[in-house]
Amino acid sequence: MLKIFVNIKSLNSIKLLARLIIISLLLFLLSSLISIGLIISSGFSFLAYVFIVFFIISIFILFLLHYVWIRLNKDYLKNAPDEYNIKGENKYVGIVATTSNLPQENYFFVYCSGIILLIEYLKSKQQPFKLLSEPNEGKKFDKQKFRDIVNDPNCTELYILGHGRKCGLRISENELFHYFLLAGAPKKDKIVQLHCNHKGYRSLTELLHAQTDLKRDGLRFPWQNIYYFLRNF
Repeated sequence: MLKIFVNIKSLNSIKLLARLIIISLLLFLLSSLISIGLIISSGFSFLAYVFIVFFIISIFILFLLHYVWIRLNKDYLKNAPDEYNIKGENKYVGIVATTSNLPQENYFFVYCSGIILLIEYLKSKQQPFKLLSEPNEGKKFDKQKFRDIVNDPNCTELYILGHGRKCGLRISENELFHYFLLAGAPKKDKIVQLHCNHKGYRSLTELLHAQTDLKRDGLRFPWQNIYYFLRNF
């Protein structure tokens, strides 16, 4: 059964799974708050036990959906093309997903954020894109390929997924790629930094005078990225 879910292909099916994750998260939070409130107000009443059981069930469902979602995104990125529909001097979308040389626990954010939603949407629209994502988690991030994409005038939109700060992208446990190194790159129409933007000076969006439809400041969680993709694509 899990294998069937992990191998789903259609954009609509992927969106459905993403919506189920958001709903299950909300149900988990709601049931936990109600359970705590009932226990505080009336002790371990029958109604409190009902919501405690519902809370336990919601944890199981949330865990199961996240397992499937992470497996789906991880396997997808391993087999995703580096380029799609690139012909001559076509304008294209640049996608960067840092899946290399990070501490193991940090991959949860990358694989849970739902980059599959963006890539499948672009493919459904025949929109050319270039993807920088190393399937080998122990491999060093290719900084030159990143520079090449950002410095390419044909790259008009850029989505950056991973860990980082407002001023840079974390490419290893101890290294931050600072965006000011790309300050001279061609202007972009749109840049979306799908990572934490809680520290630092100027974002890449600001440096390249690009538009964005995403709040840049503050911490960021994978469910926010899922919601962003569902809302926009």
